[in-house]
Amino acid sequence: MRAAGIFVVAAAGNEGPTCGSLDTPPGEYSELVSVGAIMAGGELADFSSRGTGTSAPGLRSGPTILAPGVAVVSAWPGGGYYIADGTSMACLLYTSELLACAAKWHILHFRDSFC
Repeated sequence: MRAAGIFVVAAAGNEGPTCGSLDTPPGEYSELVSVGAIMAGGELADFSSRGTGTSAPGLRSGPTILAPGVAVVSAWPGGGYYIADGTSMACLLYTSELLACAAKWHILHFRDSFC
């Protein structure tokens, strides 16, 4: 995927806290960045999936990166806000930072068409 210029970021999953809990696609695949969740103090969130428990080719041993994923304020459909926990929330925070950095350093390239 990266050779084609495609960079994929996915939530690691909320099946923690045991080892071997990172076992749901797409977060388990080594070709992408898998985001786990941490609490405000930097501790790994109990629900955040951990390693795959396997050394199978193409699977990762744990999340690639960790980001805040507990008590994240998010927009609510139809207006307003809500507070949510999860690796999906952590994934959104990591991806927005990644895009902000890419835009600042002019390394973000858009195609005219995706068809």
